[in-house]
Parts: sequence; C-alpha cells; structure tokens
Amino acid sequence: GEKSRLRMAQIMLTEAQLLLLDEPTNDLDLESLMALEQALDTFPGGIVLVSHDRYFMDRVCSQILSIEGHEYQFFSDYFQWEAWYQESQKKSVNFSLNDSRATTQVGDKAPPNRPSKKGLSYKEELEFNKMEANIQGKEKELKSLQEQIEKPEVQSDSQKVNEYYLELQKVQSEIDTLYSRWSELEEKKLKSF
Repeated sequence: GEKSRLRMAQIMLTEAQLLLLDEPTNDLDLESLMALEQALDTFPGGIVLVSHDRYFMDRVCSQILSIEGHEYQFFSDYFQWEAWYQESQKKSVNFSLNDSRATTQVGDKAPPNRPSKKGLSYKEELEFNKMEANIQGKEKELKSLQEQIEKPEVQSDSQKVNEYYLELQKVQSEIDTLYSRWSELEEKKLKSF
C-alpha cells in the first residue's frame, strides 16, 4: 500500500503528457484515494484509466470508452454507458426472442416425448416484472449518495466521507446483484420459448 502511494506521488510530480493507469485505486486508503482524485483533476495531460471502481471513474473521467469486439463508442460518464448497455442488451434479447419465435413457427415441431422447457415460476415472474423498478430505485439511491458525498460539509469530515463511501460500495454491490439476477431470470424466461 505505502509503496504504491509513494510511486503514485512520484508519477504525479513528473512532467508527463500521458498517464496510463491500471486499477490505480487498488490498495489505497480513503485519504490516498482522495489525493489521487485531486491530482488527476489537476493533471494537465491525457489519462487512460482502467478501473472497476465506478465511483472513482465517475469522479475523474471526462469520457468513457467502451470497446466491444471490433466496435468502440465514447460516453460522457459511466451512467450514460450503463444506460446504453442496458438498452443494447434489451435489443439483443428482443432480437433473440423474435428469432426463436420465427424458428418455432417455421421449423419442425419438437418430438412429443421431448420434455418441455420450464420457464419462470409465478414468484420469479413477479420478481422479474419488478426488477427494472428495483434497479432504478437503487440507482437513484446511488446518485443521491454521490451528491451527498460531494457536499463541502461532508468532504470536510473524513469519517462521514468514509461512511458514505462504504454505503456507495454497498449500494453498487446491490445494483450489480440485481443486474445479475435480472440477466439470470431473462435467460430462464427465454429458454421457455
């Protein structure tokens, strides 16, 4: 931890035009993380950053580059990318759904002794139908926490910053879990067609 903080300080003091950072927030305590954010905000050159820390990326990045296969696209922040990604996932699910329906109508019928694929249970269907609203609620909660942590009265109290940061991580983890479950239910639902 200390060596990485020292190395980061040395890098920030050099006269570079471009920084390439791979997971720079790993092993940093809160004070070091805030110092890194401040240093990157004032860095005059370009920065290419790879990180899984969504909150950190949202604080320091002015553009997000998404690379999928041979295609790439720029976004203004992580939340814009996330909205685009969700929309593209929905489109691909709808495309797959339409494709599977067409095959069923045109193709051969399944043999009568073949077991039918099981779809969502009633409880899972209810969960699936509420999932988007649940995710949106958690994302609003996350955005509210991000706004709170940026307030001067919070920034001046390191204990409050730490509490908010831990809460941010918890809510982000809940969002990730919801997306994972949503994807799982969507797959199961598609298998029933």
